[in-house]
Amino acid sequence: MDTNAYDVVIVGAGSGGVSVASMLVDAGRRVALVASGFVGGACPYVACMPSKSLVRSARARTEARELVEHGAAGHAVDVGAEGPAWVQAVRRRDETANNRDDTKHAERLREQGIDVVRGFGVLVGGGNVEVDGRVLHGEHIVIDTGSVPVRPGIDGLEAVPWWTSDQALTSDELPERLLVLGGGPIGCELAQAYAAFGTAVTIVDTATRLVPSEDDVISQAMMTVLQVAGVRLVLGATPGQVEPDGEGVRMNLNNGTTLHADRLLVVVGRKPATEGLDAEAAGATLADDGSIATDEYCRAAPGLWAIGDVTGLAPYTHTANHQARVVGDAILGRKGHPVTADVLPRAVFTEPPLGAAGLTETQARDRDIDVVVVDVDLADVSRAGAEGQGPLGPPNSSGGVLRLIINRDSRLLLGAAAVGPHADAWIGEATLAIRARVPVDVLADVVRPFPTYPEAFTLGYQRALDQLS
Repeated sequence: MDTNAYDVVIVGAGSGGVSVASMLVDAGRRVALVASGFVGGACPYVACMPSKSLVRSARARTEARELVEHGAAGHAVDVGAEGPAWVQAVRRRDETANNRDDTKHAERLREQGIDVVRGFGVLVGGGNVEVDGRVLHGEHIVIDTGSVPVRPGIDGLEAVPWWTSDQALTSDELPERLLVLGGGPIGCELAQAYAAFGTAVTIVDTATRLVPSEDDVISQAMMTVLQVAGVRLVLGATPGQVEPDGEGVRMNLNNGTTLHADRLLVVVGRKPATEGLDAEAAGATLADDGSIATDEYCRAAPGLWAIGDVTGLAPYTHTANHQARVVGDAILGRKGHPVTADVLPRAVFTEPPLGAAGLTETQARDRDIDVVVVDVDLADVSRAGAEGQGPLGPPNSSGGVLRLIINRDSRLLLGAAAVGPHADAWIGEATLAIRARVPVDVLADVVRPFPTYPEAFTLGYQRALDQLS
């Protein structure tokens, strides 16, 4: 047997690549997994998992502060000097990320029968992948090389202390002042987390609202979340230049404002990691943003597949894992379901979080769909009262919001988005309803536990029926 011949060669060892490798080797296929970075991708080591650990530590610290402010005793979290609490959070973050060591993960995959090959894979055509001089041949090639941070064209960037999100989630440093360039999901999460540990945080974005891909009511709720956390928002402003300011950074904006910080965090987006891959040699077509074009089954060319961030779809780990199942089924000759972008959920893991699925109102109207739009203030749900206050502000304030987008003609749910306690979890009900095409008449009749935040769905669907009638 040619030791370099495989049924499937997977270029990139992200979560999706690992998932499809495991699926195929369990089905008896010979699989090589080419890893130029972490085995398992960025998510377990410098992205999703360490960020959620940091967010959790920040939440614990905020809750402990509230206990002290209300005169409660016996709290377990250090709320004294900033240093000890931050050290604890960093330790927990790094433990969650296995101290950024993927050795055991790679060993488990090898024990499973997957040939893990360290190095950068280049597609050379004919089902071949070259890795540091070694040529691997696969009947099928799967690309899962992920994405890399976008570096904005800002004058003076290299002369000042700046981070990407990867560095912000691996550094032990707690800046006194942090300037966050970018008001998307990553910027919001890290801004709130650092603010909880005493850092003076400012978010700057050229957009006039945070998470601008969502509808305005959801963006406004997220802005309230960050402002309540003490984060300063400078929106609708364009950075003109950054300069050294002692050991820190000075940013000049186009509106004449000058901002000062000890550290700049640049989180203006990510782009597909296809540079140097030479995917075109294997028959792939690349879009202007570098993403690999695929059909609904993630096929980029005969025998060539692409999954995860490199496809430019929804840049989430759950998207990559879903695509992995679709590709695995296709390679194994099974009849699987195609990937449908409209049903992929999305989340921003602030506290409280944002959860969403399906279309926004803007997207639906852009498709000339006649929609019914319903907004539910979570303060109208009994659970908000049981919690004692709206989680976005002072007592008796709004507890968040749920928005529903319903097709007036078909009476089907097209989209839902919420900002509120555990919204990242209970938005799953909407994901299922959209995927299964459940009529709003049935959704309104679903019995939900009392008192819970998902009762907002009951209120929303009942209000939608009033408009539909």
